[in-house]
Amino acid sequence: MHIANGVVIGLVVLGAQTTRSPFNSYRVFLDRAQMPGGCSITDTAHFRNRSYVFRGSMRGDTPLALRDGKARDLNELGKPEWETELVRQSVVSVGGQPAVMLRFFANHVGGTGSWGMVLIGTCNDRQLAVVFEAESQGLGELTFTAEQDLVLSRAMWTTSDAHCCPSGKAEERYRWDRNTGRFVHIGPRLNPATVPGIE
Repeated sequence: MHIANGVVIGLVVLGAQTTRSPFNSYRVFLDRAQMPGGCSITDTAHFRNRSYVFRGSMRGDTPLALRDGKARDLNELGKPEWETELVRQSVVSVGGQPAVMLRFFANHVGGTGSWGMVLIGTCNDRQLAVVFEAESQGLGELTFTAEQDLVLSRAMWTTSDAHCCPSGKAEERYRWDRNTGRFVHIGPRLNPATVPGIE
């Protein structure tokens, strides 16, 4: 009986692995998080020269320390492995309060692929209060609509897609909820090119 159960569990796990590509790495964090260090929404140099701690899996527990908007991580041989840049910084309105939207691009110099990370935060008591954080391979545009919905696009892979060539796209939408003081997910909208069976 134990062997039969083990076989069934193994087949379920194997089936789950074959329906999802490991390149579909999208993660989002909607809980507020305080980030150490001073903060000024309008001080552009400040955001290009500070450390960031991300909650996703791309960096793990390793802080990202930017200098003039760039950072480089070296491998065990002392060669560049990842190069990360703050590629976009803009002032936005979140719940009627000024906030900063930061977009990071990490290029895997020592391998294939790249990651995008985004933070949206407010400055309270001169601390950066992150109210939205997302990361993904194939992270696309991030915009606010006229209705103040936050719209994020991302690439999606099927199990047969090579890392270079995702065949689908997804659009994630979030809305600021004044009652809870946080963003809430209001649903993805899949591109018709997206093949069913992926994340």
